[in-house]
Amino acid sequence: MEPRRNRELAETAVRDTGLGNVEDKVLKNYRKTLGLMRDLAGARSVGVIAEHPRQGIIEIARPVGIVAAITPSTNPAATPANKIVNALKGRNAIVVVAPSPKGHGTCVALIAYVQAELRKVGAPVDPGAVPALPGDAGGGRRS
Repeated sequence: MEPRRNRELAETAVRDTGLGNVEDKVLKNYRKTLGLMRDLAGARSVGVIAEHPRQGIIEIARPVGIVAAITPSTNPAATPANKIVNALKGRNAIVVVAPSPKGHGTCVALIAYVQAELRKVGAPVDPGAVPALPGDAGGGRRS
């Protein structure tokens, strides 16, 4: 997670939810996301993911479709970020669900960053891609 964006998301989360402190959230966002990216690097997630010739078994993974990412108000940045990475790695669509209106602003900011990064790599992104519910997918903030 880009340091400037990480800090902004942490500050927004603490300000909007009243939970935690900025420095702990910055560290948590960084460690969780970096750790996940390290764990997934080179991992097969679609198609043949493992072969077990002795047992005559071939493990095949395929997208499941749309994944709902439940987002706790206690962690409205790192949790959806990691769920988005996992879903997209498996070629699934994802909807980020913010159960608390207090965490919604953080989710919307995170999703805007994700969509910008997807555009940078040429991924097809429409305004409704990786939406946050409740609220609008166009980046608006709930009041």
